[in-house]
Amino acid sequence: MVMYGGMPLPYPDELLYSVITRYHLRMNNSSPKWTFRELFGTDYVIPTLDLPSHFDNLSPRSQIMCITSDQWIDEHTLYSYYAPFLPQSRSRQLKQMMRSNDGSGIHTLVGITASSMERNSELHFCPSCYEEDIQRFGEPYWHRVHQAVGVMVCPEHRIVLHRITHPVSDRHGLTVLPIARHLFQSHPLVLPIRERTHLLLH
Repeated sequence: MVMYGGMPLPYPDELLYSVITRYHLRMNNSSPKWTFRELFGTDYVIPTLDLPSHFDNLSPRSQIMCITSDQWIDEHTLYSYYAPFLPQSRSRQLKQMMRSNDGSGIHTLVGITASSMERNSELHFCPSCYEEDIQRFGEPYWHRVHQAVGVMVCPEHRIVLHRITHPVSDRHGLTVLPIARHLFQSHPLVLPIRERTHLLLH
């Protein structure tokens, strides 16, 4: 794992939340508030999985990595999944809210709050990506594409995504993807399905 100034360099398509959890582990912080204070300059941060905020606070702390607020938002959140379906003025407003210190109206702006489709309340992973990440980077991480609403099959490996079932407790409030497969149990998001359904989901 490459680190600059203590903050991990994000992996390809890694969710910001995942970067935060890896930093939290490396720093061995006993409280997520310490982690948020170190990364964002404040502990009043809710580590939202899909559309987090406070990026203008995070960006100066990652300057040595040459990652701007917009790059964090475009490449490590679900902003790019929602923006194409919003009017241009609203997508610009969304990005500004994500950069600011007040993200309280983000999901209302996007329409998620009023939507009949529920946001993912738990993190998902692909077993094949998990093994490949360990071989390639030495550790697994939460992939952004696997967290998008409605995604149940890994687009690369064409296998059903999994969710952790045991242990379900988080590490001091942050859900970490364990580094060894024997440390946790998981189940696929959907039961065995017909090939046609599998192809449709893919």
